Amino acid sequence: MSGTETFDRLPVESATDYSRRAKMTSRPEMQAVVAVLVLAGATRFAHASEPNDLIAEGIKLRQEDRDHEALPIFQKALEEQPTPRAFGQLGTCEQALGLWISAEMHLAEALKHPGDLWVQKNQATLHAALVSVQQRLGSVEVWGSPPGARVSIGGEFMAALPMSQPARAVMGQRTITVEAPGFLSETVSVEVRSGALVREHVVLRSIAAPVAQAAVPEAISPLPVAPALVVVPARVAEPQRESTPPSGSRIYQKWWFWAAVGTVAVATVTSILVLSNRNAGCTAPMGGMCTTF
Repeated sequence: MSGTETFDRLPVESATDYSRRAKMTSRPEMQAVVAVLVLAGATRFAHASEPNDLIAEGIKLRQEDRDHEALPIFQKALEEQPTPRAFGQLGTCEQALGLWISAEMHLAEALKHPGDLWVQKNQATLHAALVSVQQRLGSVEVWGSPPGARVSIGGEFMAALPMSQPARAVMGQRTITVEAPGFLSETVSVEVRSGALVREHVVLRSIAAPVAQAAVPEAISPLPVAPALVVVPARVAEPQRESTPPSGSRIYQKWWFWAAVGTVAVATVTSILVLSNRNAGCTAPMGGMCTTF
């Protein structure tokens, strides 16, 4: 009929086909399969909505100026499902909190997906946020030895030597520490400027290894020790001297010796006196002899 809409007629299902289909769907096995498929679809939908719910919760907290509380919510959403939207929301939250290095990384990751609908809608905002963050960052490259030495900037580990690429650092005065087991650590201070690269060459000095001490054996019963022999050197015989009488046998120390000497002295003096008396009356000339006995 003219002026009226026409619809394609759907094929009419026969009574036999309907009866067969009814019997198949009434079997317990088929009912179980249908239940599993329905549950899987519901679970997949629930998992897909969880990260979005977390992001919505984080956005609400940020609207209330509760950025510190929103940060772990966005981090959990990214962990659950790393979508460009999760990277972008986390990056802008980190920008608001002054976490410049991680904000740069997450914002750049979101902009790596220009085909994503959410990124296309917010590309200008994401790009402006990234530029603002990068104005506060510079790069630091440390090279030297030994290989494997740990490089930290401001107390935060960045990389190990040799570095595959420069590390990002917030502009300003920064402390670089390089350390490795068996070496003396070294710390230097550098000035990081916006958009500039700072290079530092560090060679750690080795610590002299202490001399290894001999291992002390386990306790063993000591062997009996023989008493030490005292060796007395042989006395060398002195040459024999001429025998002298002992001090007690010297003659002048005897009493009778002095008695004899006294007697002789008395006799001598007496003789002299007698002779002197006899010659007192002698008139012989000089040289004459008047003495008589």
